[in-house]
Amino acid sequence: MEELIRDYENIKREKHIIDAAAEFHLRFEGIHPFVDGSGRTGRLILNLELIRAGLFPVNIKFADRRKYYDCFDHYYGNGLTAQTLSQLIADYEIEELERYIKILEG
Repeated sequence: MEELIRDYENIKREKHIIDAAAEFHLRFEGIHPFVDGSGRTGRLILNLELIRAGLFPVNIKFADRRKYYDCFDHYYGNGLTAQTLSQLIADYEIEELERYIKILEG
């Protein structure tokens, strides 16, 4: 975990916050630091980082759980690239932004 925290500071300097948060999340879940609650804690940290960057929190929907789990398979099976989770988060960000715009227009 200490190494992940140190790495994350560098990752945030080099990558867009969505890419950095996605990579942190994938690595955190790979470590799975708790017997119970690692997934919930990881998603809370993911949302904390997004909110701190001025973005919307994301709710990974139950209907999208397969896509979410595929992100882990892709990360650990394809050279440690967080691209698929970054895209999933970006799609949720767009969805939330469109929802807020409709509310404001409504």
